[in-house]
Amino acid sequence: MDAVQILGGRQGAIQRIAGAEPDPAVAQNLTQTAVPFIPAVGDSFQKNFQFDGRTVHLLASRIRDDDWLLVWAALTNPGALELARQVIGLAVLACPGGPSTTSPLTSLGASLSTGEAAPVIDQWLAGQSGGSAVFFGQKTLLGWRLIASGPEKPARAGALSLEVRRALSESRGGAALEEIARLTGSVKAERIVLGKDLAVVVAGSAAFAPKVDDLRAIGRLMAPDRPSLAEAWRKVNRRTAFGIAGVLFLLAWIPLPDRVRAQVVLEPSLCRYVASPFDAVLKQVHGRRGDIVKAGDVLVEIDGRETAERLAEVESKLASAKLESASDLEGSNYAAATLRSLDAESLAHELAVLQHRRNNLVLRAPIDGVVIGGELERARGAAVELGHPLLEIAPLDPLVAEFSVPDTEISLIREGQRAEIQLDAFPSRRIPASLERVRVRSEPSDGRNIFIAEAQIPNAQFDLRPGMRGRGVIISSPKPIIWLLLRKPWRMVSTWLFR
Repeated sequence: MDAVQILGGRQGAIQRIAGAEPDPAVAQNLTQTAVPFIPAVGDSFQKNFQFDGRTVHLLASRIRDDDWLLVWAALTNPGALELARQVIGLAVLACPGGPSTTSPLTSLGASLSTGEAAPVIDQWLAGQSGGSAVFFGQKTLLGWRLIASGPEKPARAGALSLEVRRALSESRGGAALEEIARLTGSVKAERIVLGKDLAVVVAGSAAFAPKVDDLRAIGRLMAPDRPSLAEAWRKVNRRTAFGIAGVLFLLAWIPLPDRVRAQVVLEPSLCRYVASPFDAVLKQVHGRRGDIVKAGDVLVEIDGRETAERLAEVESKLASAKLESASDLEGSNYAAATLRSLDAESLAHELAVLQHRRNNLVLRAPIDGVVIGGELERARGAAVELGHPLLEIAPLDPLVAEFSVPDTEISLIREGQRAEIQLDAFPSRRIPASLERVRVRSEPSDGRNIFIAEAQIPNAQFDLRPGMRGRGVIISSPKPIIWLLLRKPWRMVSTWLFR
């Protein structure tokens, strides 16, 4: 089959309900092609079309009312076409609410859910199969129970009842079916699966075999015959089973690299602070947190009005002191001249300090990097003291990745081990790294102890930023697969036993 579709009348038009097609475009094309040919009356039709140089047959059967089952197949063998029609007929018969609405199969689920098996089940099965005795069973937690039978119900503890239960519980029936045929006076008996937990045993003459095959085909459509894992295992040759077990045992000792997972955060490799060179008042702040700056960029301007006024005053006093000292020397007033000279020297020192302040009214970035600290946007006009840190700058290349390794895994971590990092900001990117340092002291984090392992990360493109978080994997030394699988369970058991 090239494509299978179910079309139905919805809101006054024929629309696609479900299907299995190569792709959505083909599905739409097939639906548009088939809709004009769906008849108002009749239960089936067949049309031939040409697609890509092939003759494609459309086999359609009505499921119920305005719903149709469509099968598209490029078949050239007339026998294959006839077989396809028969399969479609069986599929339609197994569809709930299909043409055989009088069939108990279409309402069986509803009947069993209410605890009342349809009274015509046995008659219908007998008529469909041509059998003379029918036994219908349902699987429960306590085993198979008989919910319908005909023409008469066998005694609960009788031999026939026991053989029927045994036949229902066995996948093939075997000797139990032969015994049922003997007890019912029939030529043969067959077991037919009709659902996940439903089965029927039919006994009769040899002539009913073809109809039983049809019923069995319907049962496969309703519940495909898939053996359980236990049944499949029992069918495996013992030698093959031991061979598989041996291979698995050998595979368990193949060494694979151990992988330690940890949370990762990016931090700067170093930090530089821009501090106030003296007690001053902020005039303008140009650098904000997150800004990328170059060495020499203006970050902060300090108000220099007070410094300029004081500088002019000191320069005037210094000039006056020098003139007065010279005058005293001319008048041979050496004591006064000495005092004026000392005053001039003091004023000269103060003048040098003020000139230094005037030359440092603009604070610049000492290095290339990003501003990671300092909130001064709203501090314009605020007074700051000498040495007060105004901004914190960190270089972007390189950055340091800090791995938060749980203390239960620290015994597996060594300097020089390879690692990979996946950041939340770049989920599809794997960043290689190598551990350069493992801190010797643990730190508390979220109620547990962790050790910090550091690795430098190159950042030539400046697309990584301090503070980015993600996950990391540290590649440890190879260990056998069985050790990798049992390591954590064994640690849990050991911890529990120690307590």
